[in-house]
Amino acid sequence: MTKKLLLIALYRALDVLYDEMKDGKHDDTNIRGLEDYLAEANPYLFVGRESADPAISAELNKFFDQFYSEDNITPEESYQFIRKYLSSEYTDYYGDLLSLFDDISLDEWVALCQLIEKEEAGTE
Repeated sequence: MTKKLLLIALYRALDVLYDEMKDGKHDDTNIRGLEDYLAEANPYLFVGRESADPAISAELNKFFDQFYSEDNITPEESYQFIRKYLSSEYTDYYGDLLSLFDDISLDEWVALCQLIEKEEAGTE
């Protein structure tokens, strides 16, 4: 997974959780923070699959570079990385996104990452 694909996977995972919150399947106490993050992180608004707010991509990339020297990690590694990222100061503004992300199992995350890698390979 590259940094760009990580952003896409995180956005899609949180977007599914947001839909489930609206449907009453999750506690919605943090729905406003999640809405804000999704609006700013949306990689589908502009060409290039960068976040709608460039600061989101920049912060994710900066945090990523603290741990990895190569721009490619396994889906399993990316799961642990996203957990660290969501518990960092970069996402404090949006509330407790980590507790929402924790509803996603490693197997679900890996399947999502594989799907996104396949989809993105077809668009290049």
